Amino acid sequence: MANSNDLRAVGLGFFVWFVVLIIMRILNASVFSAGNPWLIVFYIASFPAGIIFTMLMRRLMNLHMRDMLRPMVIFAIVAIMMDGFSFAFTDFYGVGEHEVYAAAYLLWAPGVFLLCALWLIDRAKQTDESYTS
Repeated sequence: MANSNDLRAVGLGFFVWFVVLIIMRILNASVFSAGNPWLIVFYIASFPAGIIFTMLMRRLMNLHMRDMLRPMVIFAIVAIMMDGFSFAFTDFYGVGEHEVYAAAYLLWAPGVFLLCALWLIDRAKQTDESYTS
C-alpha cells in the first residue's frame, strides 16, 4: 500500500511533468529542433538540474537523502508515463518535427535525474558510514 511519501512523489511527478510541458510548449522549435545549439545546452544542464531537483525534492519530502531512491523512482515513472500518454493521446506538446526532439529529451531527463539521485544517495550513505566507523 502506498504511504504518504509515495503519494507525495506521485504528486510531485505530475506537477513537474506539467511545468515541463508548459516550458516545452513555450520553447517549442526554438530549442527542440535539428542542429539547434540550445538543445545540447539543455542536455548538459540536465545534470546540475537533476542534482538541484533531487535536493529540493528531499526537502519537500522531509526525508534523509539516503531514503530518496523510492521517491525519485516514483517521480520518474509518473513523469515518463504522463509523457507517453500525452504523446499517444493528445497534442499537448504541439505538432511538428520538434516533438521528436522533445520526446528524446523527455526520455533523457528522467534518466539523468535518477543518476543524479543515485549519486547523491550514495554520497549520503558513505557519509553516514564514515560517521559510524
